[in-house]
Amino acid sequence: MPSRALCRRADAPVTGRSVGGAPVAAYIKNMDEIINLRRVRKAKARAAAEAEAAANRAAHGRSKAERNLSKAQQEADVRKLDGHKRDDD
Repeated sequence: MPSRALCRRADAPVTGRSVGGAPVAAYIKNMDEIINLRRVRKAKARAAAEAEAAANRAAHGRSKAERNLSKAQQEADVRKLDGHKRDDD
């Protein structure tokens, strides 16, 4: 018989269990099934790694002209923001 902590009825609340700060219930589709917390934790880590990889592809997968353009736009934004600061000394 599986442990009570890992096998719950659909109407039973899931308390005290979390994976990376998020409740395990957020990753479980059917509460009647036995879950493997290690698999849930690894699935969450894979999803986070994929999100980070997508962000890196967006940041580093650009041409030199696109990188220079975005850098110039960021610098112009900083200059514009600095130009609007008040000098209340």
